[in-house]
Amino acid sequence: MTISRKTALLLNQLIERGLMETGQGELSGIMAALPKENFQEMEVIGMDLLRKADLTELSEKLKTINQR
Repeated sequence: MTISRKTALLLNQLIERGLMETGQGELSGIMAALPKENFQEMEVIGMDLLRKADLTELSEKLKTINQR
């Protein structure tokens, strides 16, 4: 599958947001039924997307800017 770099960056941010929500309270639906390993696997997939698209550094810079 081939996706644009912009889509890879967006997908990684969506994964990160979803993972942040898992630590903020009660989960519903399928998320509640998943073992913790699945969430760790999603984190690895997100990081792998950034690495393959050569966007790791840009993602970190965007996080820094967003925190200000």
